[in-house]
Amino acid sequence: MKNIYMIGNTHFDPVWLWKWDEAMASIHSTFRSALDRMKEDKDFIYSFATPPVFEWIRQVDPDMFAEITERVREGRWELCEGWYLQPDCYTGTGESYVRHSLYGQRYLMENFGKYSDTVFNIDSFGHNSITPQILQKSHMQYYCMCRPEIYHYDIPSPYFAWKGKDGSTVRAFRAGQFSEIYNKDMAKNVEKAEEHLGTSDCDELMVYGVTNHGGAPTKKAIADIHLLNDEKDYDIRFSTVTGYFEAQDEPKVTVEGEMITGDFGVYTNNHEIKKRNRIAEYAVLNAEKASVIAGKLMSRPYPKAKLKGCWEDVLFNQFHDILGGASIKQAYFDAYNGQGRAIQTADEITHFALQSITHQIRMPGRNPDNAWNLVVWNLNDQPYAGPIEGEVQWLHEFPAYTGGMVVKDETGKVYPCQIILERSVIEGFRTRFVFDGDVPAMGYKSFIVYQTGEEAVVVADEELKTIDTGAFVVDFNKDTGFIDSIRSRKTGKTFENILIPECFADEADTWCFKTTGYGCRLEDFRPESIAVTENGHYRTTVKAVHTFRKSRLTLYYTFYNDKDYFDVKYIVNWNEKHTVLKLTFHTGCSELIVASPGSTESRGDCTADKPMGEWLSMQDGTCGVSLIADSLFSYNKMDDSVSLSVLRSCIYGDLRLCDLNPKADYPYMEQGITEGGVRVMIHTGDFAENRIPALAASFNNPPLVICEANHDGIFAAEHSFMGLECESVYVGAVKECEDDDSLIVRLYEFAGREQTAILHFFGRVMEIPVKPYEIRTIRIRGNVWEEVHMTED
Repeated sequence: MKNIYMIGNTHFDPVWLWKWDEAMASIHSTFRSALDRMKEDKDFIYSFATPPVFEWIRQVDPDMFAEITERVREGRWELCEGWYLQPDCYTGTGESYVRHSLYGQRYLMENFGKYSDTVFNIDSFGHNSITPQILQKSHMQYYCMCRPEIYHYDIPSPYFAWKGKDGSTVRAFRAGQFSEIYNKDMAKNVEKAEEHLGTSDCDELMVYGVTNHGGAPTKKAIADIHLLNDEKDYDIRFSTVTGYFEAQDEPKVTVEGEMITGDFGVYTNNHEIKKRNRIAEYAVLNAEKASVIAGKLMSRPYPKAKLKGCWEDVLFNQFHDILGGASIKQAYFDAYNGQGRAIQTADEITHFALQSITHQIRMPGRNPDNAWNLVVWNLNDQPYAGPIEGEVQWLHEFPAYTGGMVVKDETGKVYPCQIILERSVIEGFRTRFVFDGDVPAMGYKSFIVYQTGEEAVVVADEELKTIDTGAFVVDFNKDTGFIDSIRSRKTGKTFENILIPECFADEADTWCFKTTGYGCRLEDFRPESIAVTENGHYRTTVKAVHTFRKSRLTLYYTFYNDKDYFDVKYIVNWNEKHTVLKLTFHTGCSELIVASPGSTESRGDCTADKPMGEWLSMQDGTCGVSLIADSLFSYNKMDDSVSLSVLRSCIYGDLRLCDLNPKADYPYMEQGITEGGVRVMIHTGDFAENRIPALAASFNNPPLVICEANHDGIFAAEHSFMGLECESVYVGAVKECEDDDSLIVRLYEFAGREQTAILHFFGRVMEIPVKPYEIRTIRIRGNVWEEVHMTED
């Protein structure tokens, strides 16, 4: 008979069916109870560590925080959580999960003098495949989880080795497989565990305490453990999570790669919180890069404390019930504010840094009159080539706009531009335009902009005809309002049924518990109108309006000359309940590669939604269709058809423990306006050859355009500060080290290909070997680089 290790814990959600302020009051009383139990029983050990929750206590009750610190020193309070909190493990970028380690572990070290060796991620909705590597490189070697449960993901033993895509391995335990978690009836739970202990290959890790609004292990539970231990002929011992793992032999079972839950609603719920998370992530990453550049060029101090505060806002709102759309509606007011604070602060840092440089750049239009300059910044690691939109003010610095526009760079190269609709409606006041520009990697390029007086035509021809972009021949069906067909000259293939909107019944609860997919397909959308809204020499846009019951969907299809991609923007005014909206593409390709945090996954068919990162690619060995999205986070796939989930209108916080009240006025998700965009790229070769991750980064993090007056300067009109020559590696972060002024660069390999990445970094060239799916954290001091832990030590 194996033994039972009793882990005293509080399953605590800082936000869920309550807001954070209510949770803060609750956890204070929970900690008081846990500390009192320690005084009453010398054997009792408590396991809990969530840095933002600790910080609440430090702020409101410093004496209690000091008492916790002393119990940690004694070994009575275990720091069993090395991440910042228990996040949604799929919606964020890979860099976010590194930051959960960085800021979680550093908080513990700064306040308690030690790192955690465990991530106790008991409640998150699935686990991405880079997590073992992040743990290994952040001083952690153990992982506890619960979801996916055994009926969603069969693992023969609750104790197993979890192997990440790069080969990194940690010991893991799935709580709840042989006994219930947080069961108050200790005798009954021990009896349940005993059914397996005689034949199990491991001891049982039994989590006990009070869940979910807080509450420490009770006096009765502690007394029952003592009593049961006296009665049994095996050990039932008070323990730590670390103590459990240290007592086990090497696991006999290995799980490789990601673990996705079947409770799939959380991958689709509340697109707005997910979209704002992505905007916030890019905003803070941009701010770090801009601050590094400004520090190098202008000796501008690096705003370390402000950037850390931004990350703390981002990470807190990645809590799984927040980012998974599983919290009450009122909680999202606070979450949006927290994300907004991070975005606004980061954007200010970025523009303060960049504009401290732009006024010192030699403008190409420093002599001509009636001209503006654009400084276009690309903060991604690959050169940008594609559409750049700008808008300039004429009155009252210059004469009113009368027509025509020219864009040139310092060499005199002309970039034909197209006049598009400005964001205001004051004739002659401002002009908005788009041109096909190029900007170096992590750098800038300056352009001169002046008007010619020629006639400006925003829409040259409103009649809908065949559109020939050079790369595509596109035909619309005026009766349905959808694309009839697209013929790709590069691949020689014709595609039909392209991003067709479909609705499905959805009677499931918020999480989609106890269901394997959505309900039946509902009636088609009805076409209302279709028209050309832009038709110029660079791009053409077609606007199609459709209705479904009480809702309206507007699709804008934008085609660029000689580009092997096109964009589809959607704006939905949604007024339905218990309904899912998807965009379905019959691609003609059946192999699916999906972006996941810091990596990629090859997945098969699925009826239920699964999570996706910024893109997915359907390919067949010779060609592919890649879909890049800025506001879509889940999909399902059957054969050569993939459906992107736009929204689902379930009830907020609906656990569905009983039947719904037909008279209740429940709050429903996704009511009103939802909007986003998809870039469709049709290509030969696979996703890596076509650098789909880089294209996705440029779509989600487009160039920043700064309008500058005419002036001379000490910096060239164009410059790149950093670039990466590689096959399948991207730069996840460029920042200053937390402890000094050395610089950190993080590299991610995403296609499983060993290679040497050549990093160009402020005039230096570094050759950095990268293994398949490896994440390398590089610290640069002067001309020397070295690999360090993700905790930067």
